[in-house]
Amino acid sequence: MARPSMIPFVAAASLAIALAGCTAASPEGAATPAIGMMSDPQNLVGDTPANLSAQFGHPALLRIDGPAQVWLYHSPV
Repeated sequence: MARPSMIPFVAAASLAIALAGCTAASPEGAATPAIGMMSDPQNLVGDTPANLSAQFGHPALLRIDGPAQVWLYHSPV
């Protein structure tokens, strides 16, 4: 089990790894996905669902875990 002091670090690292696989190569002339420009996944914390949905689209799966929401996206990459 992780030490309590490591939990925020592990959560942030897991989010970064999960989001890294969410981008796909865009065809010529297509807009660049917002995730490709994101340098720090911590910028997502506290954002509204409407803003996140506008940036990333609708998730393939939405799970509610207490006060948190887990949004799952699939990628062909």
